[in-house]
Amino acid sequence: MNTDYQSLVKCYALAEAPRECCGYILAQGDRFEVRPCHNVSQFPEAYFQMDAAEFLGIKTHYKIHAVYHSHPTTSVEFSEADKRVAEETLIPILVYSIPDDAFAYYTPTGHCAPVEGRLFVPLVFDCVNLVRDYLKQETGVNIGDLRRDLSTIQLGTDQMKAYCETNGFEIVTGHPLKKYDIVVMQLGRVELPNHVAVYIGGGQIIHQVIHRASTTDVYGGYWEKHTVAILRNKVISGKETKQ
Repeated sequence: MNTDYQSLVKCYALAEAPRECCGYILAQGDRFEVRPCHNVSQFPEAYFQMDAAEFLGIKTHYKIHAVYHSHPTTSVEFSEADKRVAEETLIPILVYSIPDDAFAYYTPTGHCAPVEGRLFVPLVFDCVNLVRDYLKQETGVNIGDLRRDLSTIQLGTDQMKAYCETNGFEIVTGHPLKKYDIVVMQLGRVELPNHVAVYIGGGQIIHQVIHRASTTDVYGGYWEKHTVAILRNKVISGKETKQ
């Protein structure tokens, strides 16, 4: 790796600590430019998040060699969230760890984090991405993403059911559950749906509640009480029938 841009990244990391710094390493011919950006995460001491509009602008006008960020208090080892960002964007990740005083470089390999036991990371590992990843791994069907921020998961959105319907799911509330049905819930004292899970058969769901690790739970009691809709995709449901 280029030691010139490493020294700059290290300087930015130390200056931003205890917040995670982040930015771009842009390739310009045989030269590299380090371009820092603002960490817009609501929890900048634990995660990094780049402004989506800024990212699209940079990606449109420049060749991104890598996205960098720092680990102010943890090792240089890549987190599953780090790998997720690289895999989703198909852009390598450079990490600088302050405690280790070391760099690591991750190139996308097609890695997908285990669906159970993943730690919650806002907009990276949440209920929507859990549903997407589980269905893709189990059925090979890739459903689209939902535009959201942390408040969507905290307070809910009137787009949750519409999002599912846009991806080929139909409301089947009142019918017996089938494997791969999406369960839409309204958790807590909110007025709109703010959670989704997947029914995996055997009376169980897999999901990721905000600030908790993803897990399987028996579907009933609390979860059933707070269910507002059941949605089913005929193509995905048909895959379960053929197995």
